[in-house]
Amino acid sequence: MLSINNNDRELTKREDEVLDCVIEGLNNREIAEKLTITHHTSKAHVSSILHKFGVKSRTAAARIGIEMRHAIHHQDSTQP
Repeated sequence: MLSINNNDRELTKREDEVLDCVIEGLNNREIAEKLTITHHTSKAHVSSILHKFGVKSRTAAARIGIEMRHAIHHQDSTQP
């Protein structure tokens, strides 16, 4: 689960999976199909991610997601 600063912004496991899809450039219908959820559910998850990140666009959310994954990967690679 990803977290950026506080519990209000912590993503659920499913939101994290949806964020991966957003980073891949998938639209809500494609996300729904890939994750076998409804279009409405994928849209709700994307909206929740945007709200938690405090952004208005999928592109901004993807950028934050990529930065967070990079930071986590870098942190993991520096630990013994």
